[in-house]
Amino acid sequence: MADEDAPGTDPGDQHLLRQSEILARFAELSLSSTDLDDILTKACQLVAEALGTGLAKVLQLQPDGRTLFVRAGAGWKHGVVGHTTLRPGEVGSEIYAADNTEPIISTDVDAETRFQYPSFLRENGVRAFVNVPITGGKNKLPFGIFQVDSRTPREFTEAETQFLRGYASLLAGSVARLNAISELTANNAELAGQVEKLKRAMEHQSFLSKEVDHRAKNMLAVIQAVVRLTKADDMRSFVKAVEGRISALGRAQTLLSADRWVGADLHTLIRGELSQFLQTDQEGPLVQVEGLPLVLPPMVTQPFSMALHELATNAVKYGALSNPAGRVRISWQVERRDRTCLVFRWAESGGPMVGGPPARRGFGLRVLTDTLRLQLGGTIFMAWNETGLVCDLNIPLAPATAVLQQS
Repeated sequence: MADEDAPGTDPGDQHLLRQSEILARFAELSLSSTDLDDILTKACQLVAEALGTGLAKVLQLQPDGRTLFVRAGAGWKHGVVGHTTLRPGEVGSEIYAADNTEPIISTDVDAETRFQYPSFLRENGVRAFVNVPITGGKNKLPFGIFQVDSRTPREFTEAETQFLRGYASLLAGSVARLNAISELTANNAELAGQVEKLKRAMEHQSFLSKEVDHRAKNMLAVIQAVVRLTKADDMRSFVKAVEGRISALGRAQTLLSADRWVGADLHTLIRGELSQFLQTDQEGPLVQVEGLPLVLPPMVTQPFSMALHELATNAVKYGALSNPAGRVRISWQVERRDRTCLVFRWAESGGPMVGGPPARRGFGLRVLTDTLRLQLGGTIFMAWNETGLVCDLNIPLAPATAVLQQS
């Protein structure tokens, strides 16, 4: 004859054993999963199974502290879970529960007078329920509500309520753990982003340092060449010539630095060199400029500024700009054939009669011929007409850096 007091024979004991088993299963799941929606859904499924109701849901409290959203559930019709929101104006038990720390129990909704019921509960045949809060941690809003619903009126025992409390505690722990992981992941991502930005900044700084070093050495080399190759009859003339050439380099450098070495505006370059001759109402020699706005690439700017300076210096000393009636017409256009080129013309008139090419090939002529031809791969044509010098320059421009601007 079986002993009626033997453990496991009482239905209540069997029920408690089943609940303990389900709690253990859920505890294992909540510690192994990193998907909160999966954890909440499994929690609903297991509790609905444990209490034999077939219905359970998790309502997440929204940031306003009053609105609830059906985040997960088991046994509900399509369109409830992930879609239904309960707002403060809907005086349901769920909203009521958001303000309480104790379980809310209704054994028969038809006899309930404390609150109304959202339509989705009636549409799903809910007749009784019990819900418990899912805490949110110290000084935080609750995560939400864990509710078990029944399609028949029923009593919920103290043991079942305590079971739900324990379950809600496990859910709160899972939420806290996943929130901590999420925050840690976000912090790690932010830290990694800051490290990457710092790394790029250091690499950029290193690049800029090397670039500045390269440009400084290049500028010093050019200045050394200017000083070494400049010829003059006396020291005063020598200093003036060197200062003029270095000033031309300085203007080009300033323009490039102002535009972060993207390029230099040709009009601005010409104004810097010939500003005193550009006023249309002046008496004396005059420079006329015709050409669309054009940005010279950095590799072209410095040698071109030197060439322009030598043309201007020669015109002031010997050519059209040395004569009150003299004129210089500067014009250019961009041609695109097998490559993009600047076609630049310097045409003098009204100056002293020109007897032909100079007898001596000085520094200025070297800049015009050697630098533009050898360094930039351009071509130069110079004609010493009786009316004045005409100089045609054809200089390749890198398509990616020479920008023809719309006026």
